Amino acid sequence: MQAKIIGGDAGFDANNHGVHVAGIAAAISNNNLGISGVDHFARIHPQRIGGLDDAGTTRAVTDAVRFSPDVRVLNNSWGSIFGFDEFGNGIPGRYSTVVRSGFATAYKQNRVSCIAMGNHNLYSGGRYTNVVAFPAGFNSGLLAVGATDIGDNHAGFSARGAHIDVSAPGVDILSTVGTNDYAPM
Repeated sequence: MQAKIIGGDAGFDANNHGVHVAGIAAAISNNNLGISGVDHFARIHPQRIGGLDDAGTTRAVTDAVRFSPDVRVLNNSWGSIFGFDEFGNGIPGRYSTVVRSGFATAYKQNRVSCIAMGNHNLYSGGRYTNVVAFPAGFNSGLLAVGATDIGDNHAGFSARGAHIDVSAPGVDILSTVGTNDYAPM
């Protein structure tokens, strides 16, 4: 997978989520190992989002757009939170005009921003079921993506809402993890 990376932030994410999604999108094809990505010609330009304030997040989005006109799709599997509840779960639903401006820039530059609806139903015991997660809730100029299970049913952890545009398989998908391995997530 390392050969598919162009520019961006070095290193792998701690929980392998970004590496896993990148493999689904662009893993090398025509081999006898692991998986084949949806677009085996695609290259990945990683930008770190986690741990940044709103201005840093916006800068990461716009840096990806400005890196090259060949950066056509932005994948965002994260959400803004207010903080953490008593169980250590992120509290979803925090809107930010600063972050929204980053995605407006991407839209104006003809980039497609795919945004995860959020997994806040996973650990919350249903407490956040009707909470709109952002950036998925920004609506115009991006695609809000929910998850389905192997039976093509709504995945129980995936958030729902009127702002969802499309759903995709999101349970036990085999892809890349770490530097040289594969696992379902």
